[in-house]
Formats: sequence, C-alpha cells, structure tokens
Amino acid sequence: MWGGKRRVGIVTLIGVMTGPAWAQDGGARAMGRGGVGRADAADTAGEELSLAANALDPRYEVYLGAELGPDGRFLARGGAVDSKTSKVTLGAGYMRLADDVLPPIGDLPGWRPHGEALSNPATWQRFHVGVAVPLLDRRLSIAGQARYDWRTSKLVGEEKAFNFGFSVAGRPIPQLTLAGGAVNLLSNDFGRVHREGSFALRWDPGPYLGLEGDVVAPIDADIALDRFDWRVGVDGGVLSWLQLRGGWSMESEVHFVSAGLGLVSEHAILEYGARVRLDHPADNWHALDVRVVF
Repeated sequence: MWGGKRRVGIVTLIGVMTGPAWAQDGGARAMGRGGVGRADAADTAGEELSLAANALDPRYEVYLGAELGPDGRFLARGGAVDSKTSKVTLGAGYMRLADDVLPPIGDLPGWRPHGEALSNPATWQRFHVGVAVPLLDRRLSIAGQARYDWRTSKLVGEEKAFNFGFSVAGRPIPQLTLAGGAVNLLSNDFGRVHREGSFALRWDPGPYLGLEGDVVAPIDADIALDRFDWRVGVDGGVLSWLQLRGGWSMESEVHFVSAGLGLVSEHAILEYGARVRLDHPADNWHALDVRVVF
C-alpha cells in the first residue's frame, strides 16, 4: 500500500519456469541453420566451436556480430581466424552478453518484496583463444582452446572462471567432414557453463549445397538421451552471391526452427540468422554478422 508498511512474501518456486536459456554463441550462420557448424571449415564466425574444422582450409577472416533475443538478450561479439599465414591455425574472440535469466532454483533467494517479479539482470563477458594444428595435408586437425568468463548479476553477484577444451576434425574425402570435441572440462560454479561433448558430420556435395548434423551431450554422471541436443541444418543456393539456410534443433526436449541467408562477395560476407521456439513463438532470436576476408 502507498505509505504503508512494505510487505515481504515467500517466493513460490513451483511455477517459476525459465525455459532453455540459449548460451551458445556460434554466430548468425549457425543460428540460421539450427545451430550446426562444428564441422564447417568455412564458418569462421563459429571458431570457438569449430576451430579444428577451420584449420582444414587456408583462410584469414575477421568477424563482428550482434544478436537479439528473449529475456532482454543483447550480444555483441568479434574475433578472427588465421589458418593461412603459418603452419598453425589461430583463433580468438570476445563476447559481451547482457540478459535477464534466472539462475537455478538453488541460487534463487528465499524471499522477495511483495508484488515484485524476480529478475536477474546480468552482464557476461568472455575472451577465448585457440590453436589448431593441421596434419596429413589438411585432412586432419587437432585444436585446443581456452576461455575466461566473468559475469556480474543481480542475484548471484560476481562470477569468474577459466576453462578449456579440445577438438579434432577430419576430412577423409573432399565432400565429407567429421568433427568431435569436449569443452568446459574444468568443473566450477560458473553458471550456464557445463562440461559437454559433441560430434558433427557435414556433407558438401557441391559448391552451393551443404548438409550438417550435430549432437551435443553433457558429460556427467546423469547423462541420458533426453538431455542431448540434436541439430540439423542445410545451406543452399543457386547463385554465388546468395546463400539460403534452414535448420531444426531439439534442446532439452524443446523444438526450434531456424532460417537465414548470406550475401557473399569476394572480400566481405553479410550473414543473418533467426530461430524460433515452436511451443512459444514469442521466444525468438535474431543475429547479424559481417565478415571481412583477406
């Protein structure tokens, strides 16, 4: 009441639902095709996840991007991949994410002011760097990556953590690429970052067509199929300057569809991607990247 005593009520945890909070940062191309890209050598904007595959082809690209989504999500990112100027491939990038996602139930406060909704505005930043070594005339590559995350949020406060992972990619024939890896191998209390393993298979039958499937699974004692993320995506087009994309994914047993396009020139690429949660279409994400090719 106005001018009255401020009332405090117990938080009812039953019914507090936060849906999948998408923490993956693979760029606009990956978003437009269901989140796939770990086996795509050409997807340099996804280098944090695909550096082993990036090392299979010589290239030098710089990327900048931004992303909007539910829960007040705004992400800005940038980085570079160089698999062209030396015998090793280097990748590095920076991300800044602002959003409002509730932490796990165990981290929620036991009370809140009456009539106020729970919120957890946060700023999450990350720097990552990786090195990949191509072998056998770029038919095989091995990559190692490290990352440092720091975040400040209303309910949890300050969090900081270092982590690392490894990946490998192979190309037994020119049209087929396989990739696998494990990330976040150090156990810590940094929220929304978990130890995961992945496997990806990509088929590129022609210059304007690509098909990929990725599976991502938690690496812990509670591993089960219903906790796997399944993703499939396609790149297609009949023009050298225009690429169309689409995809589907199931994450935490929730289904998503994606679509995107790319405008391609010799020295620059503009990418747009979008994804929609099928059981709640108001949850949708949009990403835009620009890449400069050297």
